[in-house]
Amino acid sequence: MITLTGVGGVGKTRLALCAAADVRRAFPDGVWLVELGGLREAGLVGQSVVAALGLVEQTTGWSLAALSDLIADRRLLLMLDNCEHVLDACAVLADTLLKACPDLRILTTSRQPLRITGEYCLEVEPLATPEPSGSASLVSVAGNDAVTLFAERAAAVHPGFQLDEANAAAVAGICRRLDGIPLALELAAGRLRALSIEQLLSRLDSRYEVLIGGSRAALPRQQTMRALIDWSHALCTPAEQLLWARLSVFVDGFGLDTAEQVCADERIPASAVFDTVEGLVDKSIVAADRAHGEVRYRLPDTLREYGADRLDELGARVATRRRARDWCTRLVERMASDWFSPRQAELLRTLRLEHGNIRAALDFCLTEPGEASPGLAIAAGLRHYWTASGRLSEGRHWLDRLLAQHPDPTPERLRALCVCAYLSSAPASTVEAVDRMLDEADLLAHDLGDAAEAAYVAQMRGVAMLFRPEPQRAVGLLSWAADQHRRLGDLGSVAFDLALLATGKSAAGQPDVSAVLDECVSLCSAAGESWIRAIALWTLGVERCKAGDLAGAVAAQRESLSLRRPLDAPYPMALNLDALAWVAVEQADCDRAALLFGAAEAIMRDVGGVLVSRGPTAAIHESYQARARQALGPKAFSAAYEAGLRMGFDNALAYAFGARAVPADAAPAPVGRSGAPGLTTREFEVARLVARGLTNKQIAATLVISQRTAEGHVEHVLTKLGFTSRAQIAAWVTERETGRQPTR
Repeated sequence: MITLTGVGGVGKTRLALCAAADVRRAFPDGVWLVELGGLREAGLVGQSVVAALGLVEQTTGWSLAALSDLIADRRLLLMLDNCEHVLDACAVLADTLLKACPDLRILTTSRQPLRITGEYCLEVEPLATPEPSGSASLVSVAGNDAVTLFAERAAAVHPGFQLDEANAAAVAGICRRLDGIPLALELAAGRLRALSIEQLLSRLDSRYEVLIGGSRAALPRQQTMRALIDWSHALCTPAEQLLWARLSVFVDGFGLDTAEQVCADERIPASAVFDTVEGLVDKSIVAADRAHGEVRYRLPDTLREYGADRLDELGARVATRRRARDWCTRLVERMASDWFSPRQAELLRTLRLEHGNIRAALDFCLTEPGEASPGLAIAAGLRHYWTASGRLSEGRHWLDRLLAQHPDPTPERLRALCVCAYLSSAPASTVEAVDRMLDEADLLAHDLGDAAEAAYVAQMRGVAMLFRPEPQRAVGLLSWAADQHRRLGDLGSVAFDLALLATGKSAAGQPDVSAVLDECVSLCSAAGESWIRAIALWTLGVERCKAGDLAGAVAAQRESLSLRRPLDAPYPMALNLDALAWVAVEQADCDRAALLFGAAEAIMRDVGGVLVSRGPTAAIHESYQARARQALGPKAFSAAYEAGLRMGFDNALAYAFGARAVPADAAPAPVGRSGAPGLTTREFEVARLVARGLTNKQIAATLVISQRTAEGHVEHVLTKLGFTSRAQIAAWVTERETGRQPTR
């Protein structure tokens, strides 16, 4: 493990990315970047690593030990960026993983060391600056690192700028004044839109004279950095300064409408927010990322921290964070009200985009006295998001802590208890905890006299019974819940009740499953809904398989797959492939079954889950897999299963829809969800954008991700494909999509 330390803005992250690019070929399982700059909850460091590795949590049983097991045999480089504010959590994680994973290497960036055994620390120094002298010539400064960086950035903002004899001395003076700190040089270069080189130098001179007369306790380079940002702040209008401070509450970027809702008041009317944001963009304070015609803005971490300090000085941090929390509440309420509609994929995309800001809102509710109740409403309102995005343990993390802070018998606590129990239903180890939560929720519903909440408790207890599995009890609970929700006119809840009820009836061997499914699918189709309808169609496929209607079973599973693909929900899609393998066994096509079993397992491995460990269909899965193994023999079954493991996500889905299987020898290496060697779906998407000639910055804007993340994806693609240039990626994509042979 190597930790790069140094002052903020010195280039630790950029150096780490360059170092990772240089050694990527030594890590066949990839180089993975975990960005921690926007994370304020130390307890979520582990989940951030899981997410960065492309692993989606199937249950709440996540732990460091589980993560260690998942990557124990992998040779990969893990990059933990910006550890200083979650230092202890990063130290525990790194120490645990290094002890358990012999081929793991870790590269961290932090303003201070983690101080664990085996850590090597390297202080990243500022760029070298020209030596002080009476005069500086073009020859004497042209090869200097700080001068080179400044000149490059100056030319980017002022296309006519060139380093020459006339400006060489002034440029050298600027670089010395800024101590060669890369971020400081870049910010200073941005001022050349309005100032000449000589004006820039003179303003820096006067500013630093004032600064030197202030605190002498800080390091000179820290004084310099602060002075530069102070000066950038001074160049802003009062409205821009105020908006800069208020925008600091967004840790994951923001849209214009969000800024208007959170930051506008009588001092900055909503109608003036756009012009004020535009002014901050023009001054290189706020970055604008454009994607699909929409613009999302962000403050770089250093400038966001500065804005947060200004917000504290104004005494407005709590009030502004509360407004951001209220915006988050409205966002979650909109998701809940619009969920039973055709907008599910759009809603999930929005929430994934705002995930960091949601975390910040929940952190505010947890740490600010008297705010736990709104936090419970947010965390519970995200029930569908936690499950669809595979973030069960994070949802449970917030709910557990907020419930502990809000013991009052309120509707918010009741709903939070139900959702926490729902997110905890799958692991066998949580049975008693689930029962305790649902028992308390039941009593609260009775005391409050709330029929809707009583029906909700019954629905959640029905889910728990399905996982026990106790299908008869589940059927009774879900039948009652469906009747109550019908009476209340809550069609979305009725549909979910019916989908679960059909699963329970199927597991219990009851004869009227089809009628329940017909009603459920009819309700969902009328609403244009996908998530619940996909569950119902999966159960319909299972029922048809039992009845011998094998063509109908295949059709139902394929329709379910089609609905789940736009939601980006790999775990449920793995269950579809598993059920299609059952059909193949019934068709005596056990080669196909083994391929599908392997493909389903590969998807689950890709997201860090287990295909079937508990629930109403675990025994069915084991029975069909045993039949296929017996029919083929252990050796043939293993060969076909391994071929399925290598098939890849896109190829597996194509095979499920009837395409020919990819021969085993055509896929010699394990593959990800993209169907390309080792590439995830997102990495293959990035490869296509590289082939279109997009830069990393343009890729980041197109995919609505940070530029650092885009750079990491490109490096992963190069590593996994064994390439050294973007041109090779472009040729490879062209060959895949047109059949032409790439040049390596």
